[in-house]
Amino acid sequence: MQLNATYKDIWKVGYPVMIGNMAHGITQAIDYAFMGRVGINDLNGTLMAGMSFFFLVMIALGFTGGAQIIMARRTGELNYTGVGKTFDHLLYKGIVLTIFIFAATFFFKDIGLDWMLQSDEIVEKSAIYLQYRQWSIPLVILNLSLIAFYTGIAKTKVVTIATVIMSLTNMVFDYALIFGHLGLPEMGIAGAALATVIAEIMGSITLFAALIINKDIRIFHLFSFPKIDWTLLGRMFNLSTPIVFQHLIALGTWWLFFVMIEKMGEEQLAISGVIKSLYMLIGVPLWGFASAVKTIVSNLIGQKKIEDVIPAVKKTINISLAISVFMSGIIFLFPKFFLGMYTDDIAIVAKAIPTLHVILIVMLLFSVGVMTMHAVMGIGDTKTLLIFEIICITSYTAYAYLAIFVWHFDLPKVWLSEFVYWILLPILTIGYLALGKWKTKVFDF
Repeated sequence: MQLNATYKDIWKVGYPVMIGNMAHGITQAIDYAFMGRVGINDLNGTLMAGMSFFFLVMIALGFTGGAQIIMARRTGELNYTGVGKTFDHLLYKGIVLTIFIFAATFFFKDIGLDWMLQSDEIVEKSAIYLQYRQWSIPLVILNLSLIAFYTGIAKTKVVTIATVIMSLTNMVFDYALIFGHLGLPEMGIAGAALATVIAEIMGSITLFAALIINKDIRIFHLFSFPKIDWTLLGRMFNLSTPIVFQHLIALGTWWLFFVMIEKMGEEQLAISGVIKSLYMLIGVPLWGFASAVKTIVSNLIGQKKIEDVIPAVKKTINISLAISVFMSGIIFLFPKFFLGMYTDDIAIVAKAIPTLHVILIVMLLFSVGVMTMHAVMGIGDTKTLLIFEIICITSYTAYAYLAIFVWHFDLPKVWLSEFVYWILLPILTIGYLALGKWKTKVFDF
């Protein structure tokens, strides 16, 4: 499918991913809401274990993101055989990644948590969560690969259907396994992890069913498993590795941020967990359109429509800003309602409101920066983007450290670290796009 720099095509690619991401975000919100009612350290354990697991999965997400850019480029060129070949080589990588991430999770569960966290109870809760969650790793990598394929060829409605099914499955089994309903045992935090594993299974079944129904296996020559093309693997590696490091640096710093907040106290960590969940919920639709702009930019370059890239980015930013203003406005008017979704502790809700106001302002910068960041990624200049990430993350971490350990700021001022990051990233990426040197530089894969 060849795309154009129109609101129609941007919406066509972006809104299904947005809906799917929103379903996933709502599921996470319900997950944290359930755990918040089990206990504050169950909530904290889910938060820390979930972030630790996601940190490792980000390696796979980086490689699938790189493959998505290549598949979008091949789709723009109408080279469907090249799409299938790229997908099959992504599966080759997936086998290696599965072994590595499983081993890393096993190690981190037994050794890393105790070294990183101060509270013994949070360490214990986090280890229980990871003990179950680690078994979903092969499914997570497979699903990420299939989602990259469908997003790369701009058939994002399939992603929506799969994500909604996963989310509904997760919600039902969360309720049943955490609290012991529907004839199932009461498992607490272990039940939350097991529910996610079951949801990943349903996601895999749905995505495979779509391949068969849409005849995509034949059209794109999927699962042909050709002889390994080391040149293609090298190109995929060169494109994806900076994305992997960017993800790891960003999420690793995010995780470190929460480790530092844990030193401020369990209540501050609980408040930050609630803020993080709501922050992610607001950002969910924006990440959907960010994924779309990455596909659209690469697709346009594949068609040799370089002049349409900037107009497409501008239109995506307009959509992103409109969504951000709408969602932030609703949450600003009803903060207690939205914060109350994650905890029934009235004190935590009241103390979280000032920090929430900081995040709502940050979202305006976020809605611009996340689009320009993925536009640069779609161009293929992932090495430059990694340099931008290092600059932003260094500034973010320095501020957070000083705010917590030197200046002893309160929590809202600590969360201003997000402002530091999201004001720097748009400046760097917009400057890159405006200079236009990328137009004459070939990023061929």
